[in-house]
Amino acid sequence: MVASTITAKACLQFPGRLRISVEGLLRNRSYAQYLSMRLSERNGIRSATANHLTGKLLVFFKPNRIMVSEILQEICLCRTQYSKLLDRTAESPNTLASSKTETNKKVTSTTELALWSIGIAALTFLLTRDVRRSMAVLIAGCPVAVALSRHAALGLAVVVARRGGVFVKDANMIEIIGKADTVVFDESSIIAGATAELHDIVGIDKNHTAAEVLRLAASTVAGTTHPLTGMLLGHVKSDGRELSSASDVEVRAFGVMAVVDSDRIIVGNVKFLAQENIMVERAFPRIRRMEHLGLSLLCIAINGKLAGIVGYSYQLRPESHEAVGRLRALGVNYIGLVIGETSNSIQDIIDRLGVPEYWTADSSESKKAIIDQLQQNGRRVIMVGNGGNDAQALKAATVGMAIDCNIAEGTAQSADVIIKGDDIREIPNLIHLGKFTDEVIWQNRALSAGLSAVGVSLAAVQSISPMAIMWILGIITVLANSARILTCVNRSNDTSVKGW
Repeated sequence: MVASTITAKACLQFPGRLRISVEGLLRNRSYAQYLSMRLSERNGIRSATANHLTGKLLVFFKPNRIMVSEILQEICLCRTQYSKLLDRTAESPNTLASSKTETNKKVTSTTELALWSIGIAALTFLLTRDVRRSMAVLIAGCPVAVALSRHAALGLAVVVARRGGVFVKDANMIEIIGKADTVVFDESSIIAGATAELHDIVGIDKNHTAAEVLRLAASTVAGTTHPLTGMLLGHVKSDGRELSSASDVEVRAFGVMAVVDSDRIIVGNVKFLAQENIMVERAFPRIRRMEHLGLSLLCIAINGKLAGIVGYSYQLRPESHEAVGRLRALGVNYIGLVIGETSNSIQDIIDRLGVPEYWTADSSESKKAIIDQLQQNGRRVIMVGNGGNDAQALKAATVGMAIDCNIAEGTAQSADVIIKGDDIREIPNLIHLGKFTDEVIWQNRALSAGLSAVGVSLAAVQSISPMAIMWILGIITVLANSARILTCVNRSNDTSVKGW
């Protein structure tokens, strides 16, 4: 567990370098990796390395940009976030139950090998009355190499994933990810990798200009996880307008509400405004015209009245097409997309990606029902999302992956894997890593079991000493074979896995 208190001794060695001793905090390896990743993303910090063995944190930063107290505050924040991530461990019966079953199977097989070694050693002693020979059999047959076969490979796989900006909460998930046959993207995860382009702004309320309506909308969504925040803020700043502070911000599944400049602002799609009893019927001709042009719509209401409509579309990045192609190359042929509404813009994204299946779901319960149905059909489902209403679906899926781009807090807690940034190519990269790791594990088991059998045979005929050379050789072979994971490349593509 992460320590509840922080006692830190900071020592400036020279400008730009800070060594911090954090007592009782970094002894958890996965937490040390999480802390290093989070601190490295902070503005002003060039790199951060946390050593879970020594409890030391080494931070390189730009001189005169960072105060020691600020770094300690970041450590406290990371500790709180990591503690919330650990809550997933106690609340995920589907994925953790399967991983525990796999672990129990490996423990059982190791125990059986140990019992066989003891039995053969006892039989050798009964037949020969030679203690030296029976001890050689027992040591040569010790299943240490077999036990290391899986843990060494999974541990190195987690390191490789972390090197690519992927935080895996449970190492057992690496194996499960490699066996997945279905990937379901939430609309928000696909949008996170797309660029929203504003095409048209229509003012409905005569008391507010279109530019003022857009400024109020940007002020409302600023600081939230709304996928159009970047587009709205960028457009307002390019016009040289300043944002106003928002209060009483309330984020819903398909919209945001807040008080800006004493006005109650509602930003969302047409359905969301209708649910909030905003009359949109008078704007139907303009709405139909924008939809006919293939645009998605964002409506803005001020004090209970429709004030403006924003027409936008998404320009997918080339990485999205590459990610879907890699998934198919890896044998994941069932790829689906969960969308909130069937707008022309979203339909265009589906057509360009070539996603064969899609579902319409406007609530967390309906998304979870889709995942449950797929699993009932015998599919191993990876659910990808980052929205606030994706938490239940991520928790229900075989593996839940969160795209760390405007990620909601509840989503981070429910996900098994967190991918830094918004590049969905990391998903096929991780599936390939899981498949490659599974291959290495089976090779390790075969090599270690074979060497143990040879060692036991040689020891039984008194060809080797109690030093049990084969026992040592088995361990070295397993570790050397597992080290190949560090050079893992994406076989579904000619180039190396990005960042891995």
